[in-house]
Amino acid sequence: MSFNSIKVRRRDRTLASGGTCRIFLGAGGVASNSQINVQTWTRITRNKLRTIAHEIGSQAVQLLWMWPENGDGRIVKAATENVIRRLDGPQPVRALKIAFGELDYAVEQLKIVAVNPFFQAEFFKRKAGGKRSGRDFIGNELLELLDEYASYRDVQEAAMEIEVKQAIRATLPEQKLSPAKFTFDENGVLRIQHEPIASIGDDQRVADNSRSAVLELGNRILENFHQSNLDQRVGTLISEVQEAVRSKQDIIRCGFKRLVLENTVQQLRDEAPAILYSELATYSSGVGLYVSMHPDWQKFTEHAAIVDVNPIDVRQVYHAGRTLISALEKAGPAVDPEVPKTLSWIFEAIRDPKLASKRALFGAWRALENLASKVFGAGIDLIGSAKHGVQMGVKVSAGLLTLAVIQAVASSTSLVPPTIAQAMHGGWVPEIAKKFQDLIKPD
Repeated sequence: MSFNSIKVRRRDRTLASGGTCRIFLGAGGVASNSQINVQTWTRITRNKLRTIAHEIGSQAVQLLWMWPENGDGRIVKAATENVIRRLDGPQPVRALKIAFGELDYAVEQLKIVAVNPFFQAEFFKRKAGGKRSGRDFIGNELLELLDEYASYRDVQEAAMEIEVKQAIRATLPEQKLSPAKFTFDENGVLRIQHEPIASIGDDQRVADNSRSAVLELGNRILENFHQSNLDQRVGTLISEVQEAVRSKQDIIRCGFKRLVLENTVQQLRDEAPAILYSELATYSSGVGLYVSMHPDWQKFTEHAAIVDVNPIDVRQVYHAGRTLISALEKAGPAVDPEVPKTLSWIFEAIRDPKLASKRALFGAWRALENLASKVFGAGIDLIGSAKHGVQMGVKVSAGLLTLAVIQAVASSTSLVPPTIAQAMHGGWVPEIAKKFQDLIKPD
């Protein structure tokens, strides 16, 4: 029989016999203790649980001669000793999670006592403190204390959850300059957020001429490239760079594509015909010149320049990215395919730690950080839903965000050590990811 059914049955029996059943409730049926300071409440409750465990244990010893052969008496005594041992000594200072953990353990042990047949048979007819104490039956006092704890615990968990959500909202930054930004469309699908390239004032005409020259050279290279014996994936990359330049969108993405192209061109030095290699190098430089005219790219490179790169950092950020990409590819309709596709070519730039540049590492990290900011910001109200069985997702912001997407982002970004995140000026990422993991985890 469950603890709740035992509690109701015993309550009804006691009340029918003229007993009392005190429940300490305030306005609206909420435990009045929920109005006191949480530290004070936990200390008081710690003492109450320890006291009643001691009293039940002492009574059980006095009834030793009545202990059933099946061991029910020993179970009651052992459970109360567990409570006393766990709650012995003062409450941990300013460590509510530990304090509540110890109280939760004690309550679970006392629930074992409450459903014990020996306890039910003997302790609902014995007064706490003795016959003349004026107190209720020990069984009733235990159930009342467990009720009081449950009522306050629910209120306190809700309050702590709200506090954590507020702290997360205050921590999340806006999306930063990066090869990828993210958004949710009107249907709630996670997509890449494309942004038009900002005008650069008096230099705009020079930039437009540079862009036209780059596109013209790129088209000529593609015509010759398709007739060569080189890996056609390089031709695909050039087409992608051409599209990035032609779109007049996402200057950081365009510059990052050029970084990938530059690495590829260097690898072709010994196998491409001299004329084609020369054109590829000129094309790469031309794209770089065009991109460098824009202030946003200049800011991005300035931030990237102060990042310290070492192979271990690159490897760990790459691992986090690939873990995320794999999860997003399996996320179904909640994620547009362009998202994992974009992240794939971004993180491909740091696949080899020895070849990864500061800009490549910083760009990959920034994409990871932006995705975390967007998903965590939209998913903050979904925290706790997993505990109530929500698996299909809920409407947030503009649409549907599933727990699977939040879990994918949280689990992957938490793989990045805090020291690396700090070096990338994004120390909040693994910290908030861990909070999401803790809060979204079902009980």
